[in-house]
Amino acid sequence: MYPFRDNVYMRYKLSSDVRDRKSRFREKIQATTGHLCTGLGKIDTRFVEEAILGIAESGSVRLTSISRALAETISLHATHKRLSRNLAHVAVGEVLSKNLLFYGVRQVKDDSLLVLNLIDVEKKYAKKMGFLGGIDADGSRRGYKMGEIIAAKPLQQDFVKIVDGQEIIFPERDFVPLKQELWSSSAPDYSGDNQHILKLVGEIRSEIGARGILVSTRQHDQRELLIPWSRSNVDRFIIRQRSESRLMYRNTQKTVDELIEYCGTPYGSTVFILGGMESEYETDHFIHFGFLPVRLPELPQRTLSLVVVKGLEEPIALLTNEPMRRNRSVLQEVIKRYFIAWSVRATSRFMKNDYQFSDIRVLTYGRLKNMATLLSVMTYMDTWWPGGRATIKGIRFDRRKRTQDTLTAYHQSSSRGKSQRN
Repeated sequence: MYPFRDNVYMRYKLSSDVRDRKSRFREKIQATTGHLCTGLGKIDTRFVEEAILGIAESGSVRLTSISRALAETISLHATHKRLSRNLAHVAVGEVLSKNLLFYGVRQVKDDSLLVLNLIDVEKKYAKKMGFLGGIDADGSRRGYKMGEIIAAKPLQQDFVKIVDGQEIIFPERDFVPLKQELWSSSAPDYSGDNQHILKLVGEIRSEIGARGILVSTRQHDQRELLIPWSRSNVDRFIIRQRSESRLMYRNTQKTVDELIEYCGTPYGSTVFILGGMESEYETDHFIHFGFLPVRLPELPQRTLSLVVVKGLEEPIALLTNEPMRRNRSVLQEVIKRYFIAWSVRATSRFMKNDYQFSDIRVLTYGRLKNMATLLSVMTYMDTWWPGGRATIKGIRFDRRKRTQDTLTAYHQSSSRGKSQRN
């Protein structure tokens, strides 16, 4: 809907000397992901370190590219064969996922955002990959779905312990991956996209209870999701609504479009949209907003709120079970959370595109799921060095402050090629 440019974020700076660079990068991996390997044996731990190093060096999740980046003294085929064998170990995905969640939820505060993101992994030309399934309604596109939940600011400060026991405090992060799941409509355990999403959210909630607010797009404006979340006492949410969705207002069913027209918007504010090819360009827009008390027709006993935003290219309607009142700051906070979640999703997509996840080439379903988990580990590590800033594109209520570091990061990112990857 809005013209956005690619995300900018800075990665760990490495020495130009190859040997020293790889040595330092291994130290970085051990310092930031060593605790994620707790519970894995030595062989699997070494594999995780090698895989992360290879993915970062090559900028690709293809095993051939990872093998080439490792530049071992043995043949490329032998390296590839070992990596492929280790990638099939079930424990790799299970342990890493468990530890990602364990350490991630430590950062979730009461008002942290839980950004729900659903990604299509399309495989246009694949024939032999395990359980290839349809990823759209008519099945014309084939591949896999990946759901993820990312915790975003405000977050708790975090730390890790290095080998000698010294605590290293890392910069506060804007976001951190909590959990992801990859599935296929052709897999035996497939029970529908929404059931996988409910399972994903349920696993998070079992760890954090009512802490954190789930934020998502109109892609998840579906009764199969909204009814259990509205009925629950722990599932707090902000979900954008489709224009044709129907809600109860004053004992009458109306479409969201009708409610948008009816809703008074007495509060106003200026927002700044960052987009275009140059990050320094931004445009300001005056928005006005308000809310209506509404209910789901299926749950008339549960009071919800529909926060309506006007003044952008199209109106935005956000359904939430957070308590609302006629107060500018309360309503603006809901809108701000939606805008922040928007930018975090964009950052996550950028990271996956940067590592060419859609170009993955493994034959078995288990290897594919494990590689998706390794990519989450990469995101976990990238958000730590030097601070894991969310994308600077998006919509803000305050004008962005330009810094020399941001300008430097932008120019470095713009000129970076595959051969320059850290």
